Parts: sequence; C-alpha cells; structure tokens
Amino acid sequence: MSQFSATDHGVASANATGDLPPAQAALPHFSETALKARYCAQMMAAATVLAGTAPDDFRRRVLARWVFVYCHEFIHWARRAKNELRGRRDLRDTVRQLARALGELEKRDWGGYEQIRHQISAHRETFAPSLITSIPLGNEMWTDISDDAARILSEDSRAIWNQLAAVHDITTLDRFPPVSPELQAAIAERGYEPTSPALLSGVGSFDATREDAAFIIQGGDLGEHNRQLVDVVRNIRTLSQLWLAVNGHEPFWRVVLSSTVTETCTLVDLLHGRRSGPAGPAQLSLLELLELLERDEPRSTAITVLRTAATTLDETALAHVRQLRNRVGAHVDEHLTVAGITQMMQTFDPAALNAVIDHCFETITVAIRVEPVLRPIMMFDAAMSGFALAEPPEAARPYGDGPGPRARSDIGGQRDE
Repeated sequence: MSQFSATDHGVASANATGDLPPAQAALPHFSETALKARYCAQMMAAATVLAGTAPDDFRRRVLARWVFVYCHEFIHWARRAKNELRGRRDLRDTVRQLARALGELEKRDWGGYEQIRHQISAHRETFAPSLITSIPLGNEMWTDISDDAARILSEDSRAIWNQLAAVHDITTLDRFPPVSPELQAAIAERGYEPTSPALLSGVGSFDATREDAAFIIQGGDLGEHNRQLVDVVRNIRTLSQLWLAVNGHEPFWRVVLSSTVTETCTLVDLLHGRRSGPAGPAQLSLLELLELLERDEPRSTAITVLRTAATTLDETALAHVRQLRNRVGAHVDEHLTVAGITQMMQTFDPAALNAVIDHCFETITVAIRVEPVLRPIMMFDAAMSGFALAEPPEAARPYGDGPGPRARSDIGGQRDE
C-alpha cells in the first residue's frame, strides 16, 4: 500500500517576481479598507484565471472555490469602503450607486453561492444527516461551481471596485490577470499530475459528478468522514503540485498558498479536532476521526495511532499555518494592512506547512494499515482496469456550463469562523 507524501509535492518558500501594483502599497493617503477591497477583487480574478488552467473540470472546481472565499471578503471590505464616503455630500449619488451595486452582488449573484464558501471552501461541513440527502446536495453545490459563476462574480466585483477606485484615487482593475508565457510553460511542464486514461474509483464526496470515475459509497458517519478526508487530501496534492509552477508569479501564487494553508487546517481538524495552538487547550470544531472510531469501532488499533499522533503533532508549526489561514487564507484580517498581508505571505515558513502535511499524511497512512474501515481513503483515483463508463453520470455538469445563481434556503452553514 502506497504512502501519501507531502515532501514529493512540498511547498517551497514564496519567491514572487514582483509586488502587486503600486496602489497596493500601504501609503498614508490610501484607505486600507479600500485597498483590501481591491485585493479581494484581484484575488477573485486570479482564482478564476487559475482555475481555467486545470486539465479537467474536477480540478478546475478545486481552484475556483477560492473565488467564493474572496467574494465573501470583497463584499465585507467594499461595503466598508463605501461607508467611508458617506460624510461627503458631493458623493451622495455615488454612495447610493455603490450601495445598490453591492446589494445586487450580495443578493442576486453571491447569495445563491454563499454556502460554497461556508461548506466546501473556507470550511468543511456535512450537507445533511442523511446519506440519501447529503450526496445529492453536495453534488449540486459542487457542480454550481462553474466558469460562468466565477466570472460573473469576479467581473461584478471588479466593476464595483472600479467605482470605488475613482473616488478613493486608487488604481482600477481593468482586466483579468494574464498568464505569462513563462507561467504557461511552467504549468504545462509541472503544474498538474497527468490525467489518467483509465476509469478511476471515486470515493470522494463529489466523485459522482466525474465522468472519469465510478462512484463508490461507504455508509455511516465514518463513510462521510472518509469522503471528506479524501477531498482534502486530494485538494492538498493538487495545490502542492500547482505550487511548483506558480511560485514567483503574481498574483497566482497568493491564491495557491492561501488555499493550501486553509485546506491543511481543515485536514488537521478532520483528524484531530480544532487545536488552538501551543499555549491553549484543544478545541473541537469538527467531529474528529478519533471520536468516530471510539464510538463506532471501539476496539480499533487505529485509535492508538490517532491518540499518539495527536501528541506528536508540532503545535508551533500548526499555529504558524493556522495564523496564515485565519488572517490571509480564509479571511482578510481586520488589523493587517495590505502591505502586511504581502509581508506575512512572503515570510511564511514553508517548513511548518510541510511538517503539518507530512504528519497528517503519515497518520492517515498508518491508521489505514491497521483499520480496514478506513481503507476506502486509499482507493481514491485508483485505476479500475477493464472498465469504462457507458455514459456520463447523471450528476455530471461541465464546468463551462454553469447555471445561474439560486437560493439555498435548505442548506445551513457557518459564516465567520
């Protein structure tokens, strides 16, 4: 049985070839609130472009999720930047126009997609308690991630930003960031693992939507947890591979680093529960694997593996990773300047991230070896010789053929943690 390896796809230190445009610098006469709105709009556009470089729809959706993370932050910071203009009588019409545009973005465009951010991007949550309900809801949410949705959100946010830019005297964003010939060559050479020509075993949460996989369902809470572990492990592998190509290329490296640290924290939460850092007690935000095994498989040898792993996880490294996730990856921090965000990202220690990923992957590998109920995790994307799908799965929907936004009143989700 093969072992997961973060080292083979490890994250090296950030080495950007150039800073963001001069308007991003924290100069005294620029509103930091407005600069943060600009940063979010820019990252939305970068995530949209980056998703388009992936070789298949599944990996395009893995990357495009970050459009929804940054859109959440853009609405927050753009609204605050608009509110800074309220005291100026000469801008009353502009403020009303901005308020109307932000309201339309939030309710018409963003509203139908909000739970993508809350449940499968910045956070990971179970969609419904019943397997019969949960899988269709997850498939629907996953296939709602489309090029159309990403571009509509990005273009609308950029248009709002350009209105704000005119009154805040900050540079506008006039286009999606281009992919340079050098980056194109790097992505072609090493950006993605090759697509397999075989039919694959699909044991992740959204594999029923794939045309290259046969969806295999494991029941119960452990089955659900295993699917979530597969999702985040596969996402980290995709992002870590892409990092080898985008490192040094503005603004794309920021999207990949932000999403990688966020996924890594989700992986830790799924394995060990939410951990507050080296000085504080452990806190649970998700149901952890150890709890599930103690409840459903109380004699499992994997319980000892997980208990031991929880005590050997480098808490200092985890705190370093979680700080970047909380302040830059899943949120745009209240107290950091945009220049501070850049500095924090450029000085981030990749050894801490690799240490946490390696520890988690090793823990999963050892646990799988001693507990059969966990072995479906190792089946993800395994080639199934001699098989082919007779027709595309019912849940499949091409990334380029996305639907319009729609409300999701039936799906709950957490918002701001």
